[in-house]
Amino acid sequence: MALVTLLPHISCISFRLSPLIENSKSVSISEEAVERVAGEWSATNINTLKESITWDADNWHYCADVESHGPRTCQYIFVMDSLNFCFWPTEGFEYEHLALGLKAVLEQDPSAFDADKLIHLDVETLLSWFPGWNLPNPQERVLRLRELGQALYDDFDGLAENLVAKAQRSAPKLVQLILQVCITKLLV
Repeated sequence: MALVTLLPHISCISFRLSPLIENSKSVSISEEAVERVAGEWSATNINTLKESITWDADNWHYCADVESHGPRTCQYIFVMDSLNFCFWPTEGFEYEHLALGLKAVLEQDPSAFDADKLIHLDVETLLSWFPGWNLPNPQERVLRLRELGQALYDDFDGLAENLVAKAQRSAPKLVQLILQVCITKLLV
């Protein structure tokens, strides 16, 4: 997928995010660090990187159905990414808490991340997924999950795996498809 085909979508996203970016005080991107890491990665054999990365090396993630091509794991990943759209200012709450909390929810209720449940999710339910933690922006996070549920329900028979299949298991095509669905819904 050529970057040129993504440019209209990227431009739209950049335009909508520009006020946030312009007023950002806590986060910045170090061009020097990006160049250094890119240089390190380009000097590393990509197959070595692939072999050294495992999905659940720390046992944080849901992956109980991986042997059957992981339909719930796929749904889990999309839910996690929808919740993890910004940094967590809650002291002590790290990525592993998010991953483990969602894993526990899915283990207790395998239908918890079904599209129809996400569409009707409320703040109380979301907060119950992470007992003992004060989640920042819970209303915004519920909105993101409702949007995910609605997009999956409307366009992919409720399943994130159908979104991945439509992208033919291509990461660039998946990004383009997500952008198309999200931008279309934003503009309607």
